[in-house]
Amino acid sequence: MNINYEVFDSKIIHNYLSHDSFDYKITSRKAIALILSLKDYGIKTINIYLEKQASLVLSVFDFTKTNTELAINLYLQGKEARCYLGIATIANKVAKKYQVQINNKKPQSVSELEIVSVARNGGNVSVNGYSKIYRNSHQAMVTQKARGVVFDDDSMIKLAPELRIDHNDVVAAHSLSVGEINPDEVFYLTSRGFSKSEAHNMILRGYFRDLVLKSHSQEPDVLYQEVDHV
Repeated sequence: MNINYEVFDSKIIHNYLSHDSFDYKITSRKAIALILSLKDYGIKTINIYLEKQASLVLSVFDFTKTNTELAINLYLQGKEARCYLGIATIANKVAKKYQVQINNKKPQSVSELEIVSVARNGGNVSVNGYSKIYRNSHQAMVTQKARGVVFDDDSMIKLAPELRIDHNDVVAAHSLSVGEINPDEVFYLTSRGFSKSEAHNMILRGYFRDLVLKSHSQEPDVLYQEVDHV
């Protein structure tokens, strides 16, 4: 399905930020791509509500050098509402904790959760992703994908996708993988003249490439530069 999204970056937060909570409603048949970079905002909770045939692409980029604790709640409360939530995070000597809940409350609603996380230098990432398909939400679709990469033995990633399905006429799937950085990739790049740090940055950019593309960002290079400086 081709959808023309109206793209907003983090500046929109100023209009809808109440204390440390961001609350936003997408009205019927409206399509929004919302790009949230957490580097400048102390958000603790994100609540977004989608009405009938509303569409959302929510991309959260957390490349801050501080601890993060964030709850994201998405409510697909209209028929044929659809959302994509992408979370990209790097924990470098810090802890990142996310609690995600996506609620498919109406028929033919579609939700996709994609998480890419990296932990290095003793960093810690914890993500709980909970998706629920409500009763009478026939032909709803839910997908969860989570990938974690650890750079060293002192770092840790815990990814916990969870599905709750209260209707039988639905499509639901999830996948999970956590592994280490591929030393062959590092060797290949360093053998061609790149420093180890440059090699790591290039590999990190590759990890997050799909999320950057799906975000509809008009300044992808800015996001990649944030990766380079973590």
